[in-house]
Amino acid sequence: MCSTIARNWTVFGSTQTASISPTTTRVCCSVRTELHAAPLCLSGKYTIPQSVTFLYGDVFRFHTKLTEVILSDQITHIDFEAFAGCTALKTVEGLGSVKFINQNAFENCDLQDTVDLSAACVISDYAFAGNQKLKGIELSDTLISVGGYAFAACKKLTDVKID
Repeated sequence: MCSTIARNWTVFGSTQTASISPTTTRVCCSVRTELHAAPLCLSGKYTIPQSVTFLYGDVFRFHTKLTEVILSDQITHIDFEAFAGCTALKTVEGLGSVKFINQNAFENCDLQDTVDLSAACVISDYAFAGNQKLKGIELSDTLISVGGYAFAACKKLTDVKID
C-alpha cells in the first residue's frame, strides 16, 4: 500500500505542500508548474496534474510498476532520465504537446505502438533508446534536432511519419 505523509515548508516566502512516501526519501510535489519527484510506490496508471508544465530529471526513474502515464497537455519539457528504467511503462499519452525531450528521458521503458512526437523541437541523445517494442513515431516540421542514438535498440521501430 502506498500511503503518504503531507509536509509543509517555506520556499522564498511561499508555503508549499509535499507528499512524502514512507517507503522512499523522494518527495512528490508540484511547486509552481514543475514536478520534481514521485514516490517509488506508484504503480499502474498515473495522471500528471494539468498545472504541471515541466518534468524534472529522474522524476519517475526506475518506477518499475508504472504501466501508463497521462501527461498534462501543458507539459512542454521532459528532463533527463525522467522515465528511464520504467520497465513496465507501455503507454504515455500526451507526448504530442511536448517540445523538448532531454537525454535518456524514456530509455529502457517498454513503450509500444506509435508515439506522437508531433510538437517536438528537440529529441536528445538516447531519449527513447532501448524501447524494443516501439513500433512507430510521428514527427513534424517543428523538429530541429534529434540527438545521437535517440532511438537506438528500438528493434521494432519500422514506421516513421513526418508531417
